[in-house]
Amino acid sequence: MRPRMVLLIVLAAFWAGSVVDGRALDRGLWDAYKDRFVSPDGRIIDRGNRQMSHSEGQGYGLILAVSADDRPTFERIRQWTRENLQVRGSDHLLAWAWGQRPNGEWTVVDLNNATDGDLLVLYGLLKAFERWNDPALRSEALELARDIKKHVVTNVQNVPVLLPGYYGFVDPNGFVLNLSYYVYPALHTLARYDDDPIWNRLLEAGMDLLHRARRGSWNLPPDWILVNGEGLNVFQKRSSRFGYEAVRVPLYLAWMDRPEALQPWLMVLDWFDKTGSLPLWVDVVDPAVSLTEAPAGFYAVWAVAAQRLNRLEAADKLWKRAREKVEREKDDYYSATLYLLSLRALEGP
Repeated sequence: MRPRMVLLIVLAAFWAGSVVDGRALDRGLWDAYKDRFVSPDGRIIDRGNRQMSHSEGQGYGLILAVSADDRPTFERIRQWTRENLQVRGSDHLLAWAWGQRPNGEWTVVDLNNATDGDLLVLYGLLKAFERWNDPALRSEALELARDIKKHVVTNVQNVPVLLPGYYGFVDPNGFVLNLSYYVYPALHTLARYDDDPIWNRLLEAGMDLLHRARRGSWNLPPDWILVNGEGLNVFQKRSSRFGYEAVRVPLYLAWMDRPEALQPWLMVLDWFDKTGSLPLWVDVVDPAVSLTEAPAGFYAVWAVAAQRLNRLEAADKLWKRAREKVEREKDDYYSATLYLLSLRALEGP
């Protein structure tokens, strides 16, 4: 049988064959994901975005490789990340974007870090340490943690906040924050390895920001907020929508098994029960809902959230819809990643 035909059969098994039963990530699903989105040298490729790679994608790859107990692939992703993104020189933070420049060269295209990418990578390293007991993994993670504390943690009225990056997120009216950058499982795990109370403080402060950021009839937070000494507002210059970025918030809450934090968002599941579909975005300022249906990964996120909320009938239907849609999204890296991360979330932090 020709290699291309073998790959297509494996991919079909991936898109159609996932079963949600609380086990660790199935190795067959991971192998099919690797065939499509992981290069032989360990680069996670966003095929729908000019073949680019980002630090968050490298972090997701590390986490999924650990979950699948795939040490060789983990090491390739780890090495590529160190050699190609950990190149800022003055710190251990990761350059967030790698791709093709106008002159044709493939290299870093933005040296600024993305704090969620740094947290995801260090979380992958710590989970790998727990699985394979290699002290070098823990040391690398704590190096990243030290520079996160130094460069992207600041305070608003003595409450710590997590800036999305080293620069570019200080507005004349306050700090521009992204709630999906508070990777709760990473902060939770990091607090067990670094006795600095800042990680638990950030975790709880992030939960409080999330509570204060909910808007609209659906009670959802926007992708971006503005925080200052007077309070919190939607940062409409970037987005007034719960969408592409904020969808990771319910994923991380489900990952942490925090149903009480998900409880206010039951409106999303009620909408799905009535309509049988989920929108790509919801505007939290204007009463608007996208007419474009959400991709498979969004359905998977809400499926695991529904499981945490004991809405088991809705969870079954959401997983079914996710499987149906993911079969048709073979080049959608982000949707496929959310799909696998939602399965990983069932393992807990």
